Amino acid sequence: MTNTFVFLNDFCLQQRHQMQRRFFPLREIPDSGYNDPRLSPGYSTLQYVPEQGRYLMWVNFNSVFCEIGKTSEQCLLALAESEDGIHYRPAQGTLSGFPQTDNVVYAGLGRSIHGATVLYDPLDPDPARRFKCAASLDEPGRIMSYSPSTISISPDGSHWSAADERYVWSRFWSDTYNALIYNPVLECYQVFCRAAGTDRRICTVTSKDLLHWSEPRLVLQPDGTDGPNKEFYAMPVFYHNGIFYGHLWIYETDDEDPVAYKMAGRNYPELTYSYDGLYWMRTYQKAVEMPDYDSDGYGVFNITLYNTILNRESDAWLTVGTMTRNGHADGMYKHKDSNHLPSAFKVGDPANGRRPIFRMKPGRNCGLESIGLSGRIHTKNLLVDRDGPVPSINVSCRYGEMRVQLCGTMNNPIPGFTFADCVPFRGDELAYVPKWKTRSMDETLGKLFNMEIELHNGCIYGISGAMMPFHGSIPQYSYGNVNPAAEHVWGTLEKAPDYDGVELR
Repeated sequence: MTNTFVFLNDFCLQQRHQMQRRFFPLREIPDSGYNDPRLSPGYSTLQYVPEQGRYLMWVNFNSVFCEIGKTSEQCLLALAESEDGIHYRPAQGTLSGFPQTDNVVYAGLGRSIHGATVLYDPLDPDPARRFKCAASLDEPGRIMSYSPSTISISPDGSHWSAADERYVWSRFWSDTYNALIYNPVLECYQVFCRAAGTDRRICTVTSKDLLHWSEPRLVLQPDGTDGPNKEFYAMPVFYHNGIFYGHLWIYETDDEDPVAYKMAGRNYPELTYSYDGLYWMRTYQKAVEMPDYDSDGYGVFNITLYNTILNRESDAWLTVGTMTRNGHADGMYKHKDSNHLPSAFKVGDPANGRRPIFRMKPGRNCGLESIGLSGRIHTKNLLVDRDGPVPSINVSCRYGEMRVQLCGTMNNPIPGFTFADCVPFRGDELAYVPKWKTRSMDETLGKLFNMEIELHNGCIYGISGAMMPFHGSIPQYSYGNVNPAAEHVWGTLEKAPDYDGVELR
């Protein structure tokens, strides 16, 4: 499994000199996304489907809105498609009887699903379960608090069967973006959800088989640095090269809200990350910049980012989001019962929001930038799995230079792998494999060493490869899978570790 040493923190380093951490926000692609005037702003999921040769976007929109305290809302799942992942059009619907739009593909047993997300799962051996939808079934008129949350399955993302709602991951309503992923570290399915309706903290449930689910586990809630009146609305999650990334929705609420469960407020996304999908760390950095008031108004008050995927060419992350001109639940309050000024929009008004695509080169949400004439980082010890791939560097130094040196466990430069032997690099690559005059990175397979990098006028975003952290007495599979890998490396636990036998020389 490929792992990545990212520089969201310094734990993988033993030294950092004249290298400054910098965060990079997502950039909106102009005139992108799916902006159907028939649909309200709603939860969205993006996937690329190779066997269909197209990108699909599912939009969980609200077709019937209700006032605060009512239970008459109706949420449906519509489908859009794209050839380039940037520009979307309505796809062919498979359900009829919904006058709002003709591209509805799923509505659940009770004709309403809340917080729906879709996972494309190419690893499932059953083609009938190629697509999986996590949602709460909030049938209009029922007690929402007891609405069950289920997984539904589909062979193509368009045709969904009500019979497969036997996969129940919660007995209670989860009124948020219920992000469904497959976790390759824990080897299980995982939903990031709420333990109960309007309990705005980030919880998760897990399952190996979709039938048996864990109880909800709390993974993130506001801390003392957040200040009063902040809640965590949702956290879409995606996995890339050993790291789980999250876009945590920070929900700023109205401290004079007459509704105890705080319906009035606004969201902005913060970058979070995890090595195993269970223990999460915050960066306290916005994942996207809020537009200024001189723009068209979209996103001034509210930005929500949904899921992120690797594009077909594997050279960009694509993220779908929603930007609205006013805050959460504006228009759902009766003005006479509220101290709020009237909203400029009716709730669900399509003119209030748009659904653009954001883009970023993979792994480049944070990096270490050189300062002055030369910056330098020195990693802790690592061991490369004998089956590879070898370490590569995500780096940009078009107008500078990078050199790499490999060192032994006592930080002694290894002959042939020194800075003097290194072929300097200038350019921009997502996975650059360092080169030396007489030696090759292929020699590091199955070997123990550490890495020193010098950089001038550039930024390093991460180091990826089949690398096992070896900062302790025994190598571990990854920062997420902390199980000792001694038997994997040496083949036995009956003898003392042969450190000399694996050290690169």
